[in-house]
Amino acid sequence: MESSLAPAPVALRVGSQRVALLCACTVGFAFSANYTNHAPVAGTLARQFGFSQALAGLLTTGIFITHAAMQVPGGHLVDRLGSRRVLIYALAWVALGNFAIAFSEAYWQLLAWKIFTGIGTGTCFVAGARYIHEALAGPRLNLAQGMYGGSILLGSGFVILAVPRISLWAGWRGSFVISAAVAACAWILWVAVSPNVPSAARACGQLRGMLVAPQLWLLGLMQMASFGLAIVVGSWIITLLVGTLQVAAAKAGLIGSFVLLLGIVMRPLGGVLRQRAVEDVGAWRQVERQRHRVGGDDVPVAVVGRHRNGEGGRAVVNSQGLKL
Repeated sequence: MESSLAPAPVALRVGSQRVALLCACTVGFAFSANYTNHAPVAGTLARQFGFSQALAGLLTTGIFITHAAMQVPGGHLVDRLGSRRVLIYALAWVALGNFAIAFSEAYWQLLAWKIFTGIGTGTCFVAGARYIHEALAGPRLNLAQGMYGGSILLGSGFVILAVPRISLWAGWRGSFVISAAVAACAWILWVAVSPNVPSAARACGQLRGMLVAPQLWLLGLMQMASFGLAIVVGSWIITLLVGTLQVAAAKAGLIGSFVLLLGIVMRPLGGVLRQRAVEDVGAWRQVERQRHRVGGDDVPVAVVGRHRNGEGGRAVVNSQGLKL
């Protein structure tokens, strides 16, 4: 694979970074709610439209088929149009899909509009990830990426908790209208408040090289085993608890949301731990370079220390005699 490294994007000012992170996390919450907003009302939909649990599961499959299919095309759109601009169109697409689901009169319409909505959620995910990378470039990037990931789990977990309660007074149609309203509010916030990010040259590469890269396949398998399993468990546990154990729908939604809501804490924590690991590895590489430069086993080498400054954590090296 032939590639050229692109220069790192120029970060926004600290105040603008905070606004950008808030906007991106709000968008992440709004579009990810569509991953599971049908799960708490699957039983109601099945009774009204007369379909089986297998077809209910196909609603989840439908949205993720197009969600996955849009990852590469969505990235191409972001390269051409910019992440902020693509999110404006993609989030409006998500809101439209939810309004359409609310007025569905047959199962095939539910499925078709779920598939339609997945186009928007897939594009939103890619554009939001790029926006975070561009807007938060610098020492806070790993934490910002973790918070963005946490907002996605928050959205998909929160609806499992909230939709059973909403449907009690607004019905299943009302729950989709509210999902659409959340996406519309996030769209207004994004258009009005989100900062423009500096454009940067993109790295060149070949699609074939990415498709055969073992690191990407390993990352994909990890994503399937973690996020994918959490979505399946969170979606179906409500049906299991209500249908088998006769647990109230509201309480079942609370239990089902736990597996996803834990990600609110764990994903930002993962970003912090990754940054610490990068600092440690970088500092110890300096130790090794100095040891090889001086030679021998009994030489002055570096001891890794840490201090905090205004720009965040930074690993520093202090000279001290040590035997390696």
